[in-house]
Amino acid sequence: SSSVQQASSFQQSSTQQSAISSSNQQMSMMKEAEPEVIYLKHVERQAQQQKSQEVVNKYSAPQFMTPMMNVNVNEGERSHFEAKVGPVGDPSMVVEWYCNGALIPASSRINTACQFGFVSMDMLNTTSADAGEYTCVVKSEAGNDRSFCTLTVMARKEIESEMHSQSLKMVQETQQSQQVIVQEEIVPAPKFTRPLANLGERVEGSSIKLEGQINPSSDSHMKIEWYKDGQPITASSRIGTIFSFGYVSLNISDLRAEDAGTYTCRAINKSGEDRSQASFTVKASMSMTASTGLEEQRAYIQKTEQLEMYQASKMTKSEMTIEQPTQAPEFKTNIKDQLEVKEGGFAHFEARLEPMGDHTMKVEWLKDGKAVEASSRITSFFNFGYVALTVKQVAHHDQGTYSCIASNACGRTETKAQLRMISKADAEFQSKNWESIQKMETKKVESSMEFHQEVTSSPKFVSALKGTTVVLEGQKAHFECRVEPQNDAKMQIQWYFNGQVL
Repeated sequence: SSSVQQASSFQQSSTQQSAISSSNQQMSMMKEAEPEVIYLKHVERQAQQQKSQEVVNKYSAPQFMTPMMNVNVNEGERSHFEAKVGPVGDPSMVVEWYCNGALIPASSRINTACQFGFVSMDMLNTTSADAGEYTCVVKSEAGNDRSFCTLTVMARKEIESEMHSQSLKMVQETQQSQQVIVQEEIVPAPKFTRPLANLGERVEGSSIKLEGQINPSSDSHMKIEWYKDGQPITASSRIGTIFSFGYVSLNISDLRAEDAGTYTCRAINKSGEDRSQASFTVKASMSMTASTGLEEQRAYIQKTEQLEMYQASKMTKSEMTIEQPTQAPEFKTNIKDQLEVKEGGFAHFEARLEPMGDHTMKVEWLKDGKAVEASSRITSFFNFGYVALTVKQVAHHDQGTYSCIASNACGRTETKAQLRMISKADAEFQSKNWESIQKMETKKVESSMEFHQEVTSSPKFVSALKGTTVVLEGQKAHFECRVEPQNDAKMQIQWYFNGQVL
């Protein structure tokens, strides 16, 4: 019985161990399969999030939050249209502008914008033809909407009439204001409340200040005059005056012996005048030397006046001695044609004219019947019967018929000449042709002196074709290359442009 019990207990323990091992195997298998299940669930969640995001990104149909307003502008001004649309941020939204039902094309005069739900159009230099009904159409995948407004353009004549009426009103207002009688404020006559004081004796080379106070101090029309011994004082680097809010002063630096005397200050306004005097003496110093002072200034002014009077009398005498002409003008030599003037060069016309001593003679230069205006490029000369006209930096518009007309009280004469210009390209072409002709002649002479040699080698380009790659329209293009043999008279050269023989 004991052996039977032991056997049964052993079987129970083995069955328990096998059950435990099988459960462990099942747990390990479940653990190994769990990551696959979690991965599948994670993928399903991402797909759901993407679907929810796609639903959120759908926009509603566009609509105008604030419509466009009517615009009134003057002709020539800028026209501005604007409105606010929603929804903001729709990438499929398209904005179109129409004028009287026709689509407005893009141009340098039209500027449109659509940013953050704000649409606008600016039109520069508005004309009367731009007036009409303007439509802004907003389209997207969800729908469309539109807004209308009217543009009114005021013509220039209407603007001028309005400006004229405004200026007329201003003139009438000014006339009415002028008719109003303004009572001027009565200003009292000037009076020295603190007169000038005598300064006694001063040392030569020192400085003095004569000062005083005058009422009224606020009179802006009051004038102050200074006199020395009855003569007006002229300001200089040594003598200066001050007048500010009723304060007057005369400052003299580097005193000299001739500065001594009696000084008078005179104040004048509409109501009257007042005067104040003061005097001082100057003690001479042996170390000081007199230079230009008041006496020298007076002498200089007197000499200047005498010189002006002499020059005026001389001019009147010269005017009286001018003799009247007795002979009509006559060209002894005529101006010559300038037919081959290079572009950028200069043209020169000259002639001899008589009588030479006629001061009343008038010389005029004309081009195609119109007066030639003098400038830094065009200069004329007339002296002692010699007349000349020089044109620098000759251009195409300088070509024409030039006339020189001389006239006085006895008659009139004229001489004409032509000016023709050669362009730079023609001038270079002619010079190159002349050089090439000379070279050909020299080559002929040299070839005649040499023995005739037979050419046995085939043509070969020694240098590649070179030339201008970029030129402006109207300019010349140059291409060149080098080929051998050089002395093959039977060699033929052909040029092609885009496969076609030139």
